[in-house]
Amino acid sequence: MVEFDGPGEPVRVAGGEFGLRGVRLRQCPGHSQALRDLDRPVERVLWEVANESSGDGTVTDEFAAFLGMDKAPSWGDSTDWQYWVIDTVKRHEAARGYDPHPIGMTMQFPVADQTKVNDPLLGGHAEWISPGYDDEIFAGGGHPMTPGSPPSRWYADPPVADGAKVVISDTDHYAPGQGDALWAWKSFLRGHHPILMDYGLIAGLEPAAESVGGQ
Repeated sequence: MVEFDGPGEPVRVAGGEFGLRGVRLRQCPGHSQALRDLDRPVERVLWEVANESSGDGTVTDEFAAFLGMDKAPSWGDSTDWQYWVIDTVKRHEAARGYDPHPIGMTMQFPVADQTKVNDPLLGGHAEWISPGYDDEIFAGGGHPMTPGSPPSRWYADPPVADGAKVVISDTDHYAPGQGDALWAWKSFLRGHHPILMDYGLIAGLEPAAESVGGQ
């Protein structure tokens, strides 16, 4: 999977530009085309625009402190930028005669209204999406990762896929650190492609201790 977000997440800046931390894009097609040209000898590839890029929401100062920031920043709304990347990639593939590769858009963070977090994904031109928790019980704040909080429907009772988009159901977006066989089967049998955020793998795997006798 290849992402287009470079060294940082995209944000809207002055003058209608879209910026990345360390990179400025003034609707610069060269950025996407340079990456797209890499796919010529590659076949089985999924493109991803950005992971959890901002959706015009805000975070608390406490969360900002957790990220090592003095105060909560304003990240802006990356929706138009992501739509532009998706359309640019599609046009470029067609112009070069490449076989089309599915391009995806994932849950945005933070967003202004959590119950509508998946609207930009469903309303865009991406072939595949990775939704986030959109439960009405969290309309007034809170989230399913809070101790004692009820689980998101995406974890406990996934909705049936309607075929409009390929859905990659990522536990990081609604139940980080959770996930079991029942969740995986529910998601799969309801038409989704489950992927697990495994903290054990993120932390790194320790090699097994050598047994007595070197066996």
